[in-house]
Amino acid sequence: EATSQSKLEFPPILVDMEVDRLFDEQMRWLGASGETKEQYFARIDKTEEDIRKELHQIAENRVKRSLVLGKIAEEEKLEATDAEIEEELKKMAKSSGQSEEMLPKLLESPQARNSVERMLITDKTVQRLLEMAGGAVDEPKK
Repeated sequence: EATSQSKLEFPPILVDMEVDRLFDEQMRWLGASGETKEQYFARIDKTEEDIRKELHQIAENRVKRSLVLGKIAEEEKLEATDAEIEEELKKMAKSSGQSEEMLPKLLESPQARNSVERMLITDKTVQRLLEMAGGAVDEPKK
């Protein structure tokens, strides 16, 4: 695996930020279930600090993977075009049942566009790695 073979140095704040993001994501799912944080912590007999400690290794692995994939994407000059981003946003809106009126908001949202762009570049990078592993190494795909 590329992340285990790579010597990576990065600021610890990146892992802290990913722990925060993972924790917040868990709490959003929890909120959707109707259970409060306090009820959840009591039910699993853990504190917020315990959960954050558990998330630390997951967060560190994600940061490493993201950095390695980002470097490969940069070296291979992989990008997502505006047309690809808009097409993916349209697919996502349609599959989630969003109304046509919501589409312009999604298309204009910098957060949505950035998230989709990162996802598309990651997909292209993984595809490129698979091509390279299979021996089909050509010029970088654009």
